[in-house]
Amino acid sequence: MSTEVKNKIKNHKIRLYKMADFDDAGFVPQVEVNGKKVDAAINNKMSYGNVLDMLTEKARKYKNAAQGISADQLAELQALTVIAVEFAEAEMDDHSGALFNAVSLPNATQTVVLQEILPYIGDEGTVSGTNDHVPLLDATIPTKDMVKLFVRGFGWKDSLLNDALNPFYSPERVTRSAATLSVDAKNRDFFKPVIEATYDANHSQSPDTVGTTYHLKIRNTLEMALQKAYALKHPVTGKRVSAMAHKNYLLCNPVDALIMRPIVAGQIGIQTTPQFMGALDLDVIAYDGGNFDGLTYGKKTLEFPGIPQGTAYIYVKNIYGAQKVIKRNTSLAVGAGDVLELSTERKAWHRIDGVFLDWVLPTAGAGKGAIIKITLPTR
Repeated sequence: MSTEVKNKIKNHKIRLYKMADFDDAGFVPQVEVNGKKVDAAINNKMSYGNVLDMLTEKARKYKNAAQGISADQLAELQALTVIAVEFAEAEMDDHSGALFNAVSLPNATQTVVLQEILPYIGDEGTVSGTNDHVPLLDATIPTKDMVKLFVRGFGWKDSLLNDALNPFYSPERVTRSAATLSVDAKNRDFFKPVIEATYDANHSQSPDTVGTTYHLKIRNTLEMALQKAYALKHPVTGKRVSAMAHKNYLLCNPVDALIMRPIVAGQIGIQTTPQFMGALDLDVIAYDGGNFDGLTYGKKTLEFPGIPQGTAYIYVKNIYGAQKVIKRNTSLAVGAGDVLELSTERKAWHRIDGVFLDWVLPTAGAGKGAIIKITLPTR
């Protein structure tokens, strides 16, 4: 079980016991769900498949029992489902953690003033060391901008038909689908507003036409875009984004990433001989949209947009960039089914959070923001 999965499980009110609590076989004797201990022999070295097998076996056993499913059994299934979903999410590309500055505020109200959560500012002073006051860290940048939090969720209802007569039904279909939707939705929080924004000349970079080869044109285009991105100023502080602690991301389509990764690393192909140049200070994130993007759901077409081929973005992430306030990470509630509907179990996932990209997008103002849209050269 990876460290990432164990850390994410902590976001739910479910905890795996420390290694010191494991028995000689390495098993956790119980899992704690919402403060209540339930039996669930989770091995620290288990894989996604192992957890799914256990979940499938126990779900069949409990749901088909003549006396019905108990509260403790529901809690155990809840624990196993959460762990299985976290395993599945760990196999997917959730870029939101890299792109947002996230802060956890369990006591947050529906709106959070950014000034209340951003780092303090201050100065270091020279003092005698005797009855002197040192300068204190004080309130952060003067802003009344706010993040609005929303409750977002989705669910699943199991049926008697699935449990009794559907040989193809498996909890894996539910857990993997839940993980897929959860990751798609968190990626959409960043990529959808970025892709749908309107970019003026101050926030756009046209393709280079001077380079003697296709690869050199891409290299030149990226260099010019990075210089333009570094010149952008934060709309509140007035500082260049490059003057603050930052990390640069090149967001692009996976097809373009195949060509641009070696170019970013400094390797330029000139005919049959590679030429090595200095690496660009860019981390590449390739994203072609969510797994569910474009699929039909009822009467609507799902939208989890990705970056189209031929377009890229340079995003200068800084401490005052894209913000995400998390009141509650994706959480699972499990309940018994409805006897009149012959449903055997109900699950609902929800999260409570909000994002703020106004200081990043071109709408921040002329020469302000933290992102540049790039039109890539063609062959």
